[in-house]
Amino acid sequence: MRDVLPGVLPAVVVVASANAAGVILLEAGLSFLGLGDPALVSWGYLANNAQRFLRVAWWMMLFPGAAIALAVLGLNLAGDALNDALNPRIARSSEMPSRRRAEGADPPVVG
Repeated sequence: MRDVLPGVLPAVVVVASANAAGVILLEAGLSFLGLGDPALVSWGYLANNAQRFLRVAWWMMLFPGAAIALAVLGLNLAGDALNDALNPRIARSSEMPSRRRAEGADPPVVG
């Protein structure tokens, strides 16, 4: 576990965040089409109900759509940030040049 988990954890985090974003989109899409549970309020259900008022109250459609977009974007960005933080290959490759420059291994480029 100690050898495998650090290499697998970043990929698992990215897949989990992408799946969570996909679930949000799937549920909102099904609720928007009227295939969700009408007893539960969701962003797709709110967007579906706002269709009738689109010409007179356009903001009723804007807020559920913006909430869906921000939630999906937030999950994708969080997964990407966690991947950057947890991936040992990315962490090592970004630290190496600065450490080598500090030690004087790479002479400065004159040109």
